[in-house]
Amino acid sequence: MLTTAFIRENPDLVVRSTKSRGEEIDVDIILGLDKKRRELLGTLNDLRAKRNQASEKIGELKQKGITSENTISEMQEVSSSIKKLETDLGKIDAELHSLLIAIPNLIHESVPIGLSENDNQFVRDWGSAS
Repeated sequence: MLTTAFIRENPDLVVRSTKSRGEEIDVDIILGLDKKRRELLGTLNDLRAKRNQASEKIGELKQKGITSENTISEMQEVSSSIKKLETDLGKIDAELHSLLIAIPNLIHESVPIGLSENDNQFVRDWGSAS
C-alpha cells in the first residue's frame, strides 16, 4: 500500500501509474483527507498538551489543599473536545485507509504499457515447450 507521504510527494506518478493499469483514482480527495488528518492531529496534540498542563496544575493545587473548580471545568471541556476530535480522526483514518488500499502498486518504468498480453514484449524463452 502506498503511503500518503509518497502520494503527497508524487501525485502525478501515482495518477500515471494507475491510469496505465486501466484504473482511475482521485488523488485530490486523498490529499484533502490527508491534509485534514494532519490538521486534526496538530489540534489534538495541542489539546492533549493543554490537558496535561491542567492535570499538573490541579495536582499542585490539591497538594496545597486548594480545589480549583475553574481548572477542573476547563479540563473537562478540553477532554470532551479531545474525544470529539479523536472520533473525527477515526472516521477520516477509516475513509483514507479504504481509498489507499484501492490504489494498486506502481508499475516499474521498464514495463511496457498495453491493454492485453498481446502488447507484452518477449524478453526470453526458458525451457522447452512440450
